[in-house]
Amino acid sequence: MKNLLDSIYYNAGNFIYLGAQMIISIILVHLGGFEDAGYFSLAMTISNIFIVVGNYGIRIYQVSDVNSQYSDNVYVLSRILTVIVSMIICIGYSLLMDYSIGLIAVILIYAVYKCIETYSDVLSGIWQKNGNMKDVGLSLGLKGILNIIAFSSVFFLTRNLFVSVVVMALSSALVLVTFDVRKTELYVKEKLFREEKQLSKVWLLLGASVLSMASSTLVAVFNGVPKIMVEKILDAEALGVFSSVSVPTVVISTFAGGVLLPIAPKMAENYENGNKKNLIRLMLVSDFIMVFIGLLASVGALLIGEEVLTFIFGYEILPYYNLFYYMIWVNVLLAMINCYTTLFISVRQLKSPLIHSGFACILLILLCSYYIRENGIFGAGCAMLFALVVQFVFETVHISIIILKRKRCS
Repeated sequence: MKNLLDSIYYNAGNFIYLGAQMIISIILVHLGGFEDAGYFSLAMTISNIFIVVGNYGIRIYQVSDVNSQYSDNVYVLSRILTVIVSMIICIGYSLLMDYSIGLIAVILIYAVYKCIETYSDVLSGIWQKNGNMKDVGLSLGLKGILNIIAFSSVFFLTRNLFVSVVVMALSSALVLVTFDVRKTELYVKEKLFREEKQLSKVWLLLGASVLSMASSTLVAVFNGVPKIMVEKILDAEALGVFSSVSVPTVVISTFAGGVLLPIAPKMAENYENGNKKNLIRLMLVSDFIMVFIGLLASVGALLIGEEVLTFIFGYEILPYYNLFYYMIWVNVLLAMINCYTTLFISVRQLKSPLIHSGFACILLILLCSYYIRENGIFGAGCAMLFALVVQFVFETVHISIIILKRKRCS
């Protein structure tokens, strides 16, 4: 019963937290128009690419560390270092690009917001390893609610995107200090930087996770490339439309995150024991759930999709409605591939997702360059869908071979 309640709390909190970004995007369209929504989307896209260095792919590695190879303090220390590096890289990229000062400011403050959230993430990993998913959900839900209130109220009063993101970041920092840090103190008693041995283990962990980080970076690049190219080839307003049509499909990736993160330790445990049947069952069940969600979303889009999008964004969105179907299945495929990536990382096959994601990114860049010029924002959706289908087929074959070759432990 406790596991069920914890799962409910976690999934509800995760849904609220990730849904907050969707609600903020909707508020921006209504109060600021598609151009402001486009700038916000670009800030999110760029920050999300570089904050992957901050995440470093460690969360899944952390919760699937069933043998406690690294201590909680090592994971926390490593996250501090990677967050600092990710922020430095984001600053360098933003200054090199031909963006306005105002847009650079929005990008960098959004990156600060992501750094706060990324540090919270490693603390949540400690709670999860100690069987406490309830507080993970509570923290996420609280951040999501405060983010919406902080951003929307300030933007309503000021119509200033930068100031609104600053206040949103401060709301997350408040939860980090008052809830996350104090909750972590129940599990981590040692002081940070107390022993040199901890620092040496940090470098070992970062070395062990570098391929996971590179793979996660490519996933972020895959999601970001179409948006960056839409803004460069077309304009910020077109990016605002593309992002707005994509916003409702965030529900699929939100659900995927809730499903996949709790099963990562189970995947690692079954692989360790050589239990092929359970591994295959976990993989198939995850894929089936995602396909089922995709079918439900498609049917819903067919029946009431136009009315819902019109209600949310206005009649200006209707000419781009069919893009919604593309993005539903783009997110379904991303969720299924994320399942495979989780399994690759859990069984420490870290090169595999890197190779697959790298190939998909190269294919996507080539397709986007052509299709966006020919078909506008529809071309971006088409390019994403085609590249993901190719990646999914290759990964299905690869992961099947890995599972079948695994020997059962005696």
